Amino acid sequence: MPETSRGLVEWVPVAMPGQGSLPGHYIREMRSYAKAVAAVVGADFDVCYAQGMTGLALLNGPFPVMVNLHGLNMFFQAHTAKQWLTQRMLQPIAGQMLAADSVVSLGGELTEILMSVGCDQTRIVNLANALDPEEIPENLPLRRLNPEIGRPPRFVLVGRHEPAKGFDVLIAALEKMDLAIDLDLVGEWPDLVSPPHRVKHHGVVMDRIDLMQIFDQADVLLSPSYSEGMPTVILEAMARGLAVVATDVGAVRELVDEETGWCVPAGDPEALAEAMTAAAWAEPSVLQSMGEKAHKKVQRYTWPRIADETVKALEAMISQWKSR
Repeated sequence: MPETSRGLVEWVPVAMPGQGSLPGHYIREMRSYAKAVAAVVGADFDVCYAQGMTGLALLNGPFPVMVNLHGLNMFFQAHTAKQWLTQRMLQPIAGQMLAADSVVSLGGELTEILMSVGCDQTRIVNLANALDPEEIPENLPLRRLNPEIGRPPRFVLVGRHEPAKGFDVLIAALEKMDLAIDLDLVGEWPDLVSPPHRVKHHGVVMDRIDLMQIFDQADVLLSPSYSEGMPTVILEAMARGLAVVATDVGAVRELVDEETGWCVPAGDPEALAEAMTAAAWAEPSVLQSMGEKAHKKVQRYTWPRIADETVKALEAMISQWKSR
C-alpha cells in the first residue's frame, strides 16, 4: 500500500454496474454502486468523503459523511430536452445527498445554489479546484503586446463543444464587435468564419506542452459558459499569465474579478462583446498587470493546499461528531 505523511492508503476497487439503455439507467446504476461501496466500507471508519453520489447508501450511518457534487449541473439551466429530463431525474437524488453532514462548494454562485435548495450554510465547506504546483511556472512568458509592432491581443477558447459552453453566445458577441480580433479555438468546435475576425482552429489538443504553447501565444482566455464549476482551464490560463473574460457562473467569480479580467452575466452577448472589446483595446500594460495578478492569485489554488484544507475540514467533522 502507498504510504503518505499521515499514514497508509489502501485502494479498494468497486466495479461499476453495467450500463443500461432505458431512461433513468444512470440513477439506478449509481444507487447500485452506492450500495456496493457501502458494503465494502462497512462501519470501521471515522469519516467519509464521497465524490458525487457514491456515498448515498452511507448517509445516516455510524460516521459523518462529506459530499462533493462538483458543479451542481442538475440545478443549472437546461439547454436540451434530454438535459432537462436528466436534471429532473437527478434533482431528487441530489437533494438526498445534500442532507449529508457536510457539503462541499467550490465557492461563488455554487454556494448560493446550495443554500437555495435547502442546504444549511453551516454545513457548507468551501474547497476549491486546484492545480499541481508544477503547473504554475515561476516566470511568465514574455508577451509582445506593443501596438507599434502590430501585435494586438490574442484571444483563446478551450473546451468541449456542448450547449452549456456558450459557443452560441460567443458567435453572437463576435457579430456585435466592430474591432477585429485574433481568436484561437481549441477543441471540437464547429467551423467558425466571422469576418472581420481572424479565427484559427487547432482542433483537440491532447499534448499538454502543445496546449501550454497556445496559451503562451495568447493574452486573454474566453469562457462564455452558461454553467461551470471552477473551470480547470481558467486556473491553467491564469497560471500562464492570461487575463480572463468569463461569465459569472459556478465559482468563476472566485478567480475572475476586475484585477484579473472581466466577469460578465451568462447568456448576454452584448456584455460579452463589451468585455472582449475592452480587452482588445486595453493598454498592453493593463493586460500584463492582469496576467501578473492572475498568476499570483492562482498560486493559492494548489492541490497540497486544498488537501490540507480538506483534511482540516474532515477532522473538524470527526470532532463535532464525537462531541454529540
